[in-house]
Amino acid sequence: MSKNLPELKPCPFCGSKQIAFNYGCDEKVSVSCCQCKIRTRFYSKGAKEQKEQYAADAWNRRLEN
Repeated sequence: MSKNLPELKPCPFCGSKQIAFNYGCDEKVSVSCCQCKIRTRFYSKGAKEQKEQYAADAWNRRLEN
């Protein structure tokens, strides 16, 4: 896990603040809610930090952005 992980917003569905990065095979990265289990897709291109940033950006994207 990277030292400086991007900050994550609460879950847009249930409001939980228990959000986690998930690491799959081949170092794929996604973000998910620990309460309602919704998640982003897995990101697989780029360095580990880039994949974490892509997943965090997808998670943090809201209608107003």
